[in-house]
Amino acid sequence: MPSSRKTGLGTAAFFQQTGAAAAPEPQQRDPEPVTQQPRSTPPPTAAPPPPKKVRTTVMLYPETLAELEMLKVQARRRGTRATYSDILEEAIQALTRQRRIEV
Repeated sequence: MPSSRKTGLGTAAFFQQTGAAAAPEPQQRDPEPVTQQPRSTPPPTAAPPPPKKVRTTVMLYPETLAELEMLKVQARRRGTRATYSDILEEAIQALTRQRRIEV
C-alpha cells in the first residue's frame, strides 16, 4: 500500500494543534448583555421520579407468557407503551383489589 495515499481526517479530527503550528483563532465578540425579565408565573415543578424497580426472575407457563405478550401488543395498538413490568403491576393491583388485600 503506498504511503502517500491519505484517507479520512486523521488525528486532526480528534486533537487540536497547539503552539506555533496552530491556526490563529478568530476574534470573539463580547456577548451582548442579557436582561432578564421578571416572570409572572412560577416555573413548572418537575414531576417526582418514578419509584425504583427491583429486578426479579419469574417462571411462567408458555400460555401465560403468550397472554402477557398479547396484552403488550394490545396496549401498543391503543397507542400506549407497556412493558411486562407495567402489565404485571396492573394485574397484581387488580388482583389485590379483587381479593380485598390491604398493602
